[in-house]
Amino acid sequence: MKARTVHQVTAAVLYSLLRDAHEEKDPKISLHEWLLQMSSVSPTFKFWAMVLCIEVALLTSIRAVRSGNFELYKESIRNMLPWYFVFDHQNYSRWLSIHLQTWKN
Repeated sequence: MKARTVHQVTAAVLYSLLRDAHEEKDPKISLHEWLLQMSSVSPTFKFWAMVLCIEVALLTSIRAVRSGNFELYKESIRNMLPWYFVFDHQNYSRWLSIHLQTWKN
């Protein structure tokens, strides 16, 4: 419970800071475009944007399991799979890829 709370707080704070910075700097363009633009300029910004993405994927996975929503579970696994490759978790990346392929059939 404590770990999940830490992930929720981290995601909420990062999103809040991101939204505030977007509104302060350049509210004319969409948040997604601004994220891409800032990520290409600043490696630190890109890192924190990636952390937010990972946190949201993790929280989505937890919600899917706790609510028993199989469609959300499949989507959360699909969203988390690239991160297993990035972090070089060979077993997860290999077997989750196969696991996803079995759902397509």
